[in-house]
Amino acid sequence: MSLLAGRRFVLLAQRSDATGAEAAARRVMEALQRPFTLDGMSFTVTASLGIALHPADGGNLDELLRGIDAVANDFELRTAIADGQLEVWYQPGLDAHTGQLNCMEALVRWNHPQHGLLLPGEFIELAEISGAIDDLTQWVIDRAVRDSHRLSALGRPLLVSCNLSVRNLHDRLLLEWLDELATTVGLPDSGLYLELTESQIMEDPAGASHVLTRLAEMGIGSAVDDFGTGYSSLSMLLHVRASVLKIDRSFVDGLPHDTEDHAIVTTIITLAAALGMTVTAEGIETEEQADALIALGCDRGQGWRYSKAVPATDFEAMFSPAPAHPTG
Repeated sequence: MSLLAGRRFVLLAQRSDATGAEAAARRVMEALQRPFTLDGMSFTVTASLGIALHPADGGNLDELLRGIDAVANDFELRTAIADGQLEVWYQPGLDAHTGQLNCMEALVRWNHPQHGLLLPGEFIELAEISGAIDDLTQWVIDRAVRDSHRLSALGRPLLVSCNLSVRNLHDRLLLEWLDELATTVGLPDSGLYLELTESQIMEDPAGASHVLTRLAEMGIGSAVDDFGTGYSSLSMLLHVRASVLKIDRSFVDGLPHDTEDHAIVTTIITLAAALGMTVTAEGIETEEQADALIALGCDRGQGWRYSKAVPATDFEAMFSPAPAHPTG
C-alpha cells in the first residue's frame, strides 16, 4: 500500500480476481472501522473504498484510478444527502399573458466541502449511474413540497415542478412514496408536477407511460421537458399522459427573427393546444422573445428575462411581508 495523494491510498493486489479483491476490501474496511484510543479519547475512522480490475475497468493506471474515483464520488454524494450539503434552488415561472408568477421549478445544488457549489450537470449522471438518484429525487421533491406549503402560508400558492430521471421510472417505491407524501405532508395547493425530458421518455416509452398515468391518477401532473430536441414521433404525446409541454430554449433563442424557430414554436404551441396541454417556454432572455411567445399563444415562461434560479430563502423573501419600521 502507498500514499497516492492527500488522504488517498492505493492498494495493489497482483493476480487477484473480483472475489479476491472484494475479500481484501472487506478486510481493509473492517480494520479501519475498529475504534482506537488516542490521548485517552476513543476515535473511529470512516473511509470510502473503490475497486477497479485490470483490464476490465481500465488498461492503465489512470483509467483504473478514474474507476476508483467514481466509487468514491458516489460515497460522497450519499454522504451529502445525509449531511445536509444539498440545497434546493427555485426558478420562477410566469403566466405569459399577465406576468404573474404562478409556478416554481425546483433545482438541486450541492455545496461540496472541497469544490464549492456544484450544479446538477456536475453530479446527476453520477447519481444515476450509482443508484443514488432515487434518494436524491425523493429528497428534492420532499423539500420542494414543504417549501411550497410555507409560501402558501404567505398567501402565494404556486405550482411546483421537480425533475425526474429515467432511472426513477424503475424505482418501484417512488409511487408508493409519493402517495405517502401526499397523505402525510399534502400536495402543494396549486399542484405538483414532475418533469421528464423527451429523450428520457423515449428511452423507455412504456415505463414512462405507466408512471405518468399513475401520477395523473394520484392528482400529480407531468411535463415533457426539452420538447423538440429528441427523435420522438408525435404519437408519443397521445400515449404519454403529460399535462405540460416545455419548449426547449434552443427554439426560443432565435425568436422573433429566425423563421425556422418561429415555425417550430408555432407548431408546438398549436399541437399542445389541440391536446389540451399547457405550454411553457424555457430560456426566455429578452422582451422581444417574451412578446413573440405571447403572440403565439404560449401559456408560461421561464428564463433570465424574469429571474435566474435562486436559493429557497431568497425565493421566499420575494413574498414575505416587509418588516414594520418603528415610528419613533
